[in-house]
Amino acid sequence: MSAKAAYKNALRSINVVFKNDIIVKQEAKLRIKNGILEKANLTKENEISQAVDELNQVGNFLLKNVVQGQLQPNGKYLLNFHDKTELGDNESIKQEKNEIGSLSGLKSKSIRICRVVMTPGSDQASRRDILISKTLSYLLRHGALKEKLDINAQGYISIPQLLQHQRLKSFKTTREDLERVVKENNKQRFHINLEKDAICANQGHSIPQVSGELEPMNKEELSRLQIFHGTYKKKLPMIKRAGGLSKMNRNHIHLTCEKFQSLSGIRKTANCLIYINTDKCIDEKGLKFWKSANNVILCCGNKDGLIELDCIDKIVDLTSGTSGTIDTIDTINTIERSEIVERD
Repeated sequence: MSAKAAYKNALRSINVVFKNDIIVKQEAKLRIKNGILEKANLTKENEISQAVDELNQVGNFLLKNVVQGQLQPNGKYLLNFHDKTELGDNESIKQEKNEIGSLSGLKSKSIRICRVVMTPGSDQASRRDILISKTLSYLLRHGALKEKLDINAQGYISIPQLLQHQRLKSFKTTREDLERVVKENNKQRFHINLEKDAICANQGHSIPQVSGELEPMNKEELSRLQIFHGTYKKKLPMIKRAGGLSKMNRNHIHLTCEKFQSLSGIRKTANCLIYINTDKCIDEKGLKFWKSANNVILCCGNKDGLIELDCIDKIVDLTSGTSGTIDTIDTINTIERSEIVERD
C-alpha cells in the first residue's frame, strides 16, 4: 500500500469516528499529516513499509475501538465503547454508560487518544512498547478466551503461542520485546516464568477461571499496613449508590497501602483515598485478602463483589487534606477531572 492510500485509510477512520466534532477531526488530521511529513524522506523499502504500517494502525485503532451510535432525537450522536479493547480495560476509551455523551462532549478524551497513537516527534520505540504492553494487558487479563489462547488457572499463556497472535504480530513483536516490556514496566504488571516459557499478568483479571499466583494475607499483616483504595471524588456518590467498593467486571477489588503504592494499586491522579477496616472485613464479613506478585492487595468482596460501606473507615480528600466518614460522603465537594488514565 502506498503512503497516499494509507493516509486516505486513516482519514476515513477519523471521519467516521469524529463525524460531528470538527475540532477533534482537524486535530487528528493534522497529526496524521505531520506523521506523513516526518516520513516523507525515507528511502529504504523496509522503513517505508514500517511507516505505512504505523499509519494504518492509527486508522484501524480508532475504527476498531470506538463505535459511533445512532443519531438521537436531540440531534446528538451517542457513542458505544467496546468493553474490552486492544488496549485492554482502558478508561481513556471506555466510559460508564450514563457518562457517554455527544461527540463534542468527548473532545478532551478523544484528543488524548489521538495523542497516544499519533503524537509526532515522540520516540517511536517507546510508543511501540506501550502498544505491546497494552496488548499484553488485554490478552492476559481479559481477552485470552475470546482470542482462543490457552490460559491456565494461574493466568499463564505460552510465549510461543502468544507471539503468534495477530495483535502482537502486527507490531512485529519478538521474544526480546516481551522480555524488555516486562522488565521495564514501572508497575511490574507482568511476570515471565522461564521454566514454563510462559507469561502472565500479576493481577487485574476479568476471566473468572483465572485466580493468578496470589499470596494470602492475614488479619495482623493487614492491620499494620492500613489498606486503602485510590479513586476520584466524583466517583464517591456512585460508590455509595452501589453499596460499597465493587470489583465490577474484574475478579478482585484493587487496594494498596503506603508501603506498596509506589509500585502499583492506585492511579497517580487519584484525588481521594478510601481506607478499609480490614478487621471488620475479616471478622464480620468473612472476606479474604491476597497480595499479587507486584504487591497489589486484592479482595473479591462478598457474594455481590462488594466491600460494603460499613467496612469503610474514612475517606481522605487529597486535594484539601480533609477527611470524612461514609456518613459525610456526599458533603465532600466533588471535582471534575479530565485526566483519565490507564487502569492498573
